[in-house]
Amino acid sequence: MLDDTLTAGRRVFLSYERGDSEAAGEIARALEARGLNVWADQWQVEPGESVAAQIRNAVETTDTFVAVLSSAGARSSGVWAEVAVALDRRGIDVVPVIFPPVDLPPVLAGRHVVEYTGPAAAQRLADRIELGATLDLTRLPPDRFEGLVVELLQRYGYAIAPNLVQADAGYDLHAVHSGQPGTEGPDDFLVQVKAYRSSRVSVNDIQRLSELVRRSGAVRGLLVTSGQLTSVARRTVEHANEDGIPLQVMEGPLLRRMLVENPDIGHRYAITRDSGAPQ
Repeated sequence: MLDDTLTAGRRVFLSYERGDSEAAGEIARALEARGLNVWADQWQVEPGESVAAQIRNAVETTDTFVAVLSSAGARSSGVWAEVAVALDRRGIDVVPVIFPPVDLPPVLAGRHVVEYTGPAAAQRLADRIELGATLDLTRLPPDRFEGLVVELLQRYGYAIAPNLVQADAGYDLHAVHSGQPGTEGPDDFLVQVKAYRSSRVSVNDIQRLSELVRRSGAVRGLLVTSGQLTSVARRTVEHANEDGIPLQVMEGPLLRRMLVENPDIGHRYAITRDSGAPQ
């Protein structure tokens, strides 16, 4: 079972346009019934205090940010101001709730969307938040993290060639992707898989992969990590690409989004109540 101690009392900020109050209330009640602590500005702003300061503090201290985007919400400057604060903070789980036929704005591209079509959507949102809360990649042992990476890469169209892996080769996996439409052919990747107990990604790991790709010639490098790039690490990747050494990075937040989009894989690596470790 999933560890409900990780979800009980989890803070959820609900951002919505006033015209969507009925739907927002439905969503809030469903989340609170699952033990989540919902904060909505139009209900909980205290009189006599700066509204903007209260909202910013609530967003910055929340675990999950839910943006309710109807046609009105998608045009609301208030909603987008709150979204901007959420996107500026590392570690927050941002979940768009879309009212069809509203399209997902580019700034939220790549995030798992919950389509609001009625009360059942609120329960799907609660499921999504609970799964996200139990995906702590830093608690996976290295072999389990590599297994997760293999499953996700295969799900997204990468062919893994374990027979090409050598213990002293300097990389963990060899992967081939069919490439984008219009490109010359498949993309060949040397993949480094790095499980970190902290969130900081080592610049040395990026430099080693960069050198390996430089020596190999035509292949690309892919670093898949449970952590996040620091600004220094990000510049190292950018400089490598500028120098003609093609490097890509899949960071922890992207992996978590991929897992919630593929809950069959996500549940296999979620934290369990009984063991406190992934299944």
